[in-house]
Amino acid sequence: MDSAVWSVIYEVLLYPDIMIGALEREFRSEQNEQIRNQIEYLEGQLKELKLEDERLYKAYLADAFDENEYAEHRSLITNQQQKLQAEIRKLEEGLMSADQFEERKREIFSICQNAAKSGLVFEAPFEVRQRIIKTIVDKITLNTNEGWFEIEGVIRGQYLFENQGEGSDNGGNDGGKIVPIVYNPKGRDSWQRPA
Repeated sequence: MDSAVWSVIYEVLLYPDIMIGALEREFRSEQNEQIRNQIEYLEGQLKELKLEDERLYKAYLADAFDENEYAEHRSLITNQQQKLQAEIRKLEEGLMSADQFEERKREIFSICQNAAKSGLVFEAPFEVRQRIIKTIVDKITLNTNEGWFEIEGVIRGQYLFENQGEGSDNGGNDGGKIVPIVYNPKGRDSWQRPA
């Protein structure tokens, strides 16, 4: 696994345009656009609720209803606003903003420049590779049965092992069960994730 992961990271460090291209596709993806549209729609609903709240207050001042009725109506509006705000926050977690896109681009270029300046070579010592991996990778998921691994962090993606099809090592799993192994190089626990 080490050499497969390192070969992906090494290639990205030498050719940052690979990662930048993937990042741009993610930023311009239909899913990201749909999330933006949902957020805009919900923000429009929030504005309507604010206007409704203002009209309600004016009606209360004009003695259209008593303070109990006002409090009841206002409570409904406030609850709706809070639900919309919570939904917007949840959607924003899955949205890559233009600022986040630019920040990740700068981060990738910076890491790649530092690697180039330090004379990065494919046969770098294990300690150097480990330090680089800890810097730019949050999590590695390994599925030996299917012959792939997934990297999460500055570098993201799912990759096939180069020697897929050679041998049939099932990673020690019984009965051919698929049990991906999750590795967190930044010192957090690793575990087997149920299939």
